[in-house]
Amino acid sequence: MSQQQPQNVRDRLVKVGLAELNTYGPKDFSVRRVAASCGVSCAAPYKHFQNKSEFLAAIIQYANEQWTRRQQRIMRSTAASTREKLVLICKDYIKFLVENPYLRSLLMTKDESFDSEYIELKRSISGTTQRLVEKYAADHNISDEIAQIKLFVCRSIIYGAALMIDNGELPNTPEVLDEVVGVIDREFDLP
Repeated sequence: MSQQQPQNVRDRLVKVGLAELNTYGPKDFSVRRVAASCGVSCAAPYKHFQNKSEFLAAIIQYANEQWTRRQQRIMRSTAASTREKLVLICKDYIKFLVENPYLRSLLMTKDESFDSEYIELKRSISGTTQRLVEKYAADHNISDEIAQIKLFVCRSIIYGAALMIDNGELPNTPEVLDEVVGVIDREFDLP
């Protein structure tokens, strides 16, 4: 068997770690299981990450990169208005969170062992939504205070819908997703 490059091992650990996270959640996340799935020793992850928290932060960074690529495709694929782009991004964010249910849990978890860089990383995953709401507000002379309320409503609907789809309260169908993003879209008709 050939020697694996350190970066390749790190990348595999992160990708398998995301799958582990989506299967077991942050509480039952096992570095040992991830290492075994990657075919490396139990010590190998600690050559790349100081501890479990740093490993989870790397997984969030990876998921953030995947989400950023999806957002960029949406932004490039349409000449839609800011509001329409916002609705499309929100719709895809719900899909992304449903596809990665424990990532949502990790994003919502408050853990004192994580540093400020990790907290900023968690915040940055929804940065495009914030920028689009701010741009829409600026373009339509909406106050910063009202823009913050609209951002709060958008995020609440996104996270709430993802949770409700995940736990079966809402069916995971295109029709339901369209209804949910319709609620987000209507928020921008309100004063």
